[in-house]
Amino acid sequence: MKGRFEGIIQKVNAPKYSEKYGVWSISLKENGKWTSVWRKDQSKADELYRLLVKRMKSNGLGIDLKPTTLSQKQLEISQLCFNRLEANEFLKMDDDSTATKMLSAVDFFIQHYYEHEVPKVKDVVQMFLEKQEQRNLSEFTLRDYRNVLSLFVVEYAEARISMIKPMDCKKFVQEKVSPNNRKHRQIYLKAFFEFCCGKNNPYCEDEAWLRKNPVNWELPKIEANEITCLTYDDIVKLLRLSFQKGLLGFYVFRLFSMMRREEHLRFVEIGGNKVEENNYINLDERRITINNQVYKKRSSYENRGRHYNEIEDTFMEWLHYLKDNNIPISASKRDEQLIRNLVKGKKRNILRHTAITYHTLKFRDPMRTAYVAGNSVEMIQRHYLNMNVPKDDIKRFFELTPTKAKKIGIID
Repeated sequence: MKGRFEGIIQKVNAPKYSEKYGVWSISLKENGKWTSVWRKDQSKADELYRLLVKRMKSNGLGIDLKPTTLSQKQLEISQLCFNRLEANEFLKMDDDSTATKMLSAVDFFIQHYYEHEVPKVKDVVQMFLEKQEQRNLSEFTLRDYRNVLSLFVVEYAEARISMIKPMDCKKFVQEKVSPNNRKHRQIYLKAFFEFCCGKNNPYCEDEAWLRKNPVNWELPKIEANEITCLTYDDIVKLLRLSFQKGLLGFYVFRLFSMMRREEHLRFVEIGGNKVEENNYINLDERRITINNQVYKKRSSYENRGRHYNEIEDTFMEWLHYLKDNNIPISASKRDEQLIRNLVKGKKRNILRHTAITYHTLKFRDPMRTAYVAGNSVEMIQRHYLNMNVPKDDIKRFFELTPTKAKKIGIID
């Protein structure tokens, strides 16, 4: 039973815990018949018990209480507005101007109530961004939240959050022409309004600021574009340029390890900038460890992480080459962007896309690739895998050892 009772309650027994079923049970007598209701949480059981006792006492006084979804504050303002309107009817005022003034007074009062009870958009956005900054979000995700919501604040800064309507959200999303940009706006805006509806919102006191998310429509389905991925010739050009700039170790490591950029930054910062000194690289066991300090994925679990076990032969040769030549595996964001701009494909995830694509097509084991890359098979299929890479490119990439690289002029 859900605990909604429409009859007359004569008696209510305090909650009792059932060891057998692991629930709190409340027995009550309604309309002369005994029934029971249960809750798994003790605090919810106690709250329901208090409500039922209040209902029982009101029944004893001849008062029939009805269940409602309104809060106490909303009931108070509703009653006050009703009283004002009822007074207008009681006085039987035929003067239209007087009736209009009274209705205007009610409207003003409601507006005045909202102004004191619900925060403004600009304030809620600030609260939301402060909360997001405390999570383990990537710098790019935080940047996107700031960009989208700063534009939303430009249009609705002084508006009360409760006054934002679905059409306002739709208009904001559709300001973008590109379907991908519209989807981008919708995702971040919807997450913001979920916060306003009370989801993980520590700022709501008695109740959420909104009862329903105003971003409540679906964008039309769009055709997915081909996933950007480097060709073998692009990779050769990239490695040749990186060698000339002293960044070979960074690009080799990213192309074979499949790490995210943020993971690689932490991998180097915590573990070390050289293969020999990095605590997470074990060449004897052919293993690279990406623990929870490096992985740092959003989760309630503390022991998250993964291993790159049985490192592939070509990658192993490169790791030994980097170790023997004391080559660092890091690069500044500026240096990385400078070289990548000279090669086909400027998408910021192109290195990870390429690494995951080539590994998946080489070993034909998406589960293995997903584990090493730290995502899921579904995510690889949807966002990372370019299935049109020629087989010859895959073969030549995994034959590109330091010895082969020297022969074709990548390294000296």
